Amino acid sequence: MKKRTFILAVCVLLVGLLAVNGTLAQTIENIFKTIGMNNAPTHNEAQLDVKLVHHKRSGNTLVEGDAGQALYPAGFSKNSETEPEKKNVTLGGETYGLWDVNGVVDKFTAVKNNLSTEEAKSAYFRVAFAVDADMFPLLRFNFNRDAAVYQWSGWQDIKIDGEDYKMMVATCLTALEPGQVSVPALLQVGLVKEATNADLAKAGSDFLKIKALAVDADTLTENDVRPGAVETLNATMPLESGFNPF
Repeated sequence: MKKRTFILAVCVLLVGLLAVNGTLAQTIENIFKTIGMNNAPTHNEAQLDVKLVHHKRSGNTLVEGDAGQALYPAGFSKNSETEPEKKNVTLGGETYGLWDVNGVVDKFTAVKNNLSTEEAKSAYFRVAFAVDADMFPLLRFNFNRDAAVYQWSGWQDIKIDGEDYKMMVATCLTALEPGQVSVPALLQVGLVKEATNADLAKAGSDFLKIKALAVDADTLTENDVRPGAVETLNATMPLESGFNPF
């Protein structure tokens, strides 16, 4: 028997204050702010509830919370087609390839299956990242490219409230069990050295938006056979032309 599809979306906004003291800095105190939820169709909150969670380094592990770092021009060139060398860093038993560059901000962004009750459902999920088109050439993102964990789309053009954005989507390849937190999809953010105060002022405070979209992992289960994440998510929220969860 096919089960009813529940899709849950959680959206957050990258926010900050622009320093105007003659130096370029995006001072980030509450770098992620919830700006709304979009549920389609209405989901059963007693069974499926996911949220975006952000982590910071604490010794050799990651703990929930925001590092509250400032985003300064880093060792990136706007015209460079290569990114800085990454160093393998083990945090909480997971190894990540991280940039060791001045000005780069840690932004470990994961998804949590927020329920741990008996009725809670396992979830398949996607994470969509939307970047303001004007800021896109000025930012560098260190995404988790572990092919065993996430499958990534390419960048595509979308509009959000009439404004131009670039969007990329990560599909987690495994089910997120009740109470479980995923491996981070986004690891770090960097600003190119050519960026100016005028660039940041033009972009405003909503140049990066992130949305997690989850569905009951057993949506297509029949005869106790559960299809994989990609098959289930492609059936319930296909990444076709026109896909725009924002």
